[in-house]
Amino acid sequence: ISEGGSAEQAVGGFTQHGDASYNSVEVAGDADDVIGGQSNDGKALNNSVTLNAGSHVSTKVIAGSGTTQAFGNQLRIKQGAEVSGNAYAGFSENGAASYNYMEVSGSVASAAGGWSETGSADFNYVNVLDGAKVNTVYGGRGGASASHNTILIKNASVSGDVYGGYGQKTQANIVILSGKTEVDGTVFGGGNGNKA
Repeated sequence: ISEGGSAEQAVGGFTQHGDASYNSVEVAGDADDVIGGQSNDGKALNNSVTLNAGSHVSTKVIAGSGTTQAFGNQLRIKQGAEVSGNAYAGFSENGAASYNYMEVSGSVASAAGGWSETGSADFNYVNVLDGAKVNTVYGGRGGASASHNTILIKNASVSGDVYGGYGQKTQANIVILSGKTEVDGTVFGGGNGNKA
């Protein structure tokens, strides 16, 4: 979507039953929803979304959305880009959301490297950098577990809370605050867990 262009929804690749892999979307204009690759019954693997300066997404952006797995997806929100809703590098309803990467230098309501409604969210990476403004940040959020996620917040501001991992079981998550960084909420290595 080029500068000045707009779309209600932009999806790089969609499949009902198979895997959505290696799709990409780049936005410099406006959109309601942006999804790099989406599979309704399968996996979302190695998809990417880039939001460039001047872009605006009014609801949500997901690099890879897979029902059974979201793996290796990348989301970049550059300086001057704005997401009014939630941003996910990898999103899975029932499976694992792992090894997804997000880099934010723009403005986002809520950012998550990996998000699994009922499964695990492990080994995800989120970098919030260089003047970025975010409300809430999750390295990984999983219904079952969220472990080995890493967040770096450098020269940026967070108005809400920061969770390295958020789930019933959270272990070995890392949160690094660096430079001129301000967090108005609470920073949790692991939260909402029986083993935090």
